[in-house]
Amino acid sequence: MHAGEYLKVECLKTILAAQVTSPLS
Repeated sequence: MHAGEYLKVECLKTILAAQVTSPLS
């Protein structure tokens, strides 16, 4: 897995976790 792909996945996981923890939408 390329570093870019890993960072992208980590970003998505962080965003999803934030939405689940405190949904604002």
